[in-house]
Amino acid sequence: MYQFNSLITSMRELMIDMQSTRDKGAMGAALIERVLRPAFMDLAMTLVQEEARFATNIKDFLSPEHYKEVRAANKDAIQRIAEAIKEKYDGVKAQTVSYLQG
Repeated sequence: MYQFNSLITSMRELMIDMQSTRDKGAMGAALIERVLRPAFMDLAMTLVQEEARFATNIKDFLSPEHYKEVRAANKDAIQRIAEAIKEKYDGVKAQTVSYLQG
């Protein structure tokens, strides 16, 4: 969940930065806010929902001990995926800003 909060914080920081620029900055902010941010947030929400479905689906098939082990491994995997999504968002954000300023 830290990565998702960090992603939101990064998006807020971008919006503040973009507000200090001229027309291209406003266009970039609109692009980030209306297109990129919702797309990345949808990915994050899907990830959270699928992780919950996975946990529900496997619970009845595993002993409590094995369930805890699988959940821990799954949470680690989700953490890595969330970090990758955040890194990709940061890259897309930076490329978008750079393109619009150039």
